[in-house]
Amino acid sequence: MQHNHEPTPVTPSGQTSQEVGAEARKSLMDEYGSKTSAQILSAVEFENIKEKEGFHVVGVTGFSGQWAPAKIEADPVLKATVEAATIALTDHLKRLKETYGDKLILSSGATMEGVPKIIYDVCAREGISAMGVACSKAFQYSLGKMDYLIIEGNDWGAESSTFLKTSDEILLLGGGGQAKREAIAACQEGKKVCVFQGYGGSADQLTAAELPGAQFVSSVH
Repeated sequence: MQHNHEPTPVTPSGQTSQEVGAEARKSLMDEYGSKTSAQILSAVEFENIKEKEGFHVVGVTGFSGQWAPAKIEADPVLKATVEAATIALTDHLKRLKETYGDKLILSSGATMEGVPKIIYDVCAREGISAMGVACSKAFQYSLGKMDYLIIEGNDWGAESSTFLKTSDEILLLGGGGQAKREAIAACQEGKKVCVFQGYGGSADQLTAAELPGAQFVSSVH
């Protein structure tokens, strides 16, 4: 039986898309590989691994710099809020691990600040695989321990569409305008969205009318 195959796409330089992808990955590893133990991948490369392995990716978005470690230590009220948020997120993530087991990956903003720090600490304690989706500015900060890392663009926000595309569901706690937009976009795409309220930020401003079908979890602190 004869099969007709589509030709391998080539760029104007004559390289295949796979060759270009390999060169881009090597360039990223050369530039950033010494700063993280994570496997640095393009979004397409990660999606291929995700499909092959059957991973379920939960993207977690929210406060970052607003909950920087120095700010938390200097403010007892903020410290109590972050501790309560950590407990709430940890309980929820443990249940997700019970559901998805080793197929679960938690994805956040790569740095050890705010909500991403909570996520990477939970992953380390609970044995959950972790990944980051961030712009190159993330390397100006301490990074979490991750299995996979996708770098998109050079400015904050450039990574947002890739973060959404690679996530199967979204958790929102705190956050500003970008986190709010990500939650709304995920809901519009039919993805499961869970909003933790009572910790400030855009999460507290969102309503069921804006996020039809979303789960809202209220704080008890």
